[in-house]
Amino acid sequence: MTAGLRAEFGNVGASQLSTVTDQFPFLFYHKKGNNSSTIEVIGDSINHPNLQLSTTLVTNANYANIYSSIVGPATRWDSLSWRMNPIEQPTTQDSSVLNVYGLDASGNETLLYNSLPTDSGDIRLTNTINATTYPYLKLNAYLSDDSLFTAPQLDRWHVTYADVPEAALDPKIHYSFLNDTVQEGQDITIQIAVKNISKYDMDSLLVSFAIFDKNNQTNYLPYPRQKPLLADSVLILNYTFSTVGYSGINSLLIDVNPNNDQLEKYHFNNVAQIQFFVEGDNINPLLDVTFDGIHILDGDIVSPKAEIVIELTDENPYLLLDDTTDYAVYITPPGGIEKR
Repeated sequence: MTAGLRAEFGNVGASQLSTVTDQFPFLFYHKKGNNSSTIEVIGDSINHPNLQLSTTLVTNANYANIYSSIVGPATRWDSLSWRMNPIEQPTTQDSSVLNVYGLDASGNETLLYNSLPTDSGDIRLTNTINATTYPYLKLNAYLSDDSLFTAPQLDRWHVTYADVPEAALDPKIHYSFLNDTVQEGQDITIQIAVKNISKYDMDSLLVSFAIFDKNNQTNYLPYPRQKPLLADSVLILNYTFSTVGYSGINSLLIDVNPNNDQLEKYHFNNVAQIQFFVEGDNINPLLDVTFDGIHILDGDIVSPKAEIVIELTDENPYLLLDDTTDYAVYITPPGGIEKR
C-alpha cells in the first residue's frame, strides 16, 4: 500500500493501517462524514485464516425487498407457503406481502400472484400455475415498518413441485476414442456413456455431434434421435465419422439434449469437447506404367500386343482411388486423334 493511500485512510479515521505490514489482510468500515464510525480489523499474518467485522447499519428507508433464487424447473407446481416473524408486538405498523413471478423457458417474467398477505397460508398451485408455460418461479417479499423501522423477519418460504429429469455424460462408466492423431480419411469412432441420474424418465433423447474445425467453423454431423433414457439407466452413445476434409486441429463437440429439447434440471454436465489432429494428405499418388514389365522412354518401340500395366500407389491407405470413375485412359494413334 502506498504512503498516499495510507494517508487517505488516516484522513477518514484509520489509526492502525499506518503500522500494518504490506500483504497482511485487513477489514475497514467507515460511514462517510463520520470518523467515529470507523472500524478496523487487522490480521496478524499473511495467512491469517479469517477476519470478521460486525456492525449495525441504520438506514432511512422503511421498506425492503427480498428476492428468492429461481425455483425449478418443474413439470408440475404443487404448493406455496411462507411464514413471517414480527420483531415487536403489537404488529399494527408492520406490513409484509408476497409476490410470485412465473418465468418461461426464455427467462421472461410474468407476475402471477400480487401482494399475497402474511395470513394467506398454504396455497395450492396445481390448478393455477401451468408448469409447461412457467417451468420456473421467483418469489418476492415486500416488507415495511414506517413506525419503528423494525420490519418483520422472513422465517421461510417453501415451494413444492414435481422435479424434472437429469442426464449427464459419464466417461467413468464407458469411454473410448481412437487415437487423437489420425491420417486424413481415417474414420474415428467415439463411445461415451450418458446416464439419467434422476428418478424421472426422459423421452427419446436428442444428441448433437459436431466438428469444430481449424477455421473456427462448426460442422454438424447427422445422428438419429436415441431411445428414451429411463430413470437411473445408461445409454452408450456410439458414433463413427469421417475425417475427410478436416486436416489440422479439430474438436469433436458432444451435446446431450441440445437447446433444452426436453425439460432438464442442468445442462453443464451434458456437453463434452474432445480435441484431435488430422494429418493432411499432402503427398500426391505415384502413377507407374510398364510395357511387358519394362519402363519405356518416349519414342521407344514396343510389341504390338504389349501388356500394359498401370499401377497407382499412395502412402495414405485411407484415401484410395478405388472407384473406376476416378480414372480415364486415353490413346493417341498415328493419326493424332486422341481416343478414350
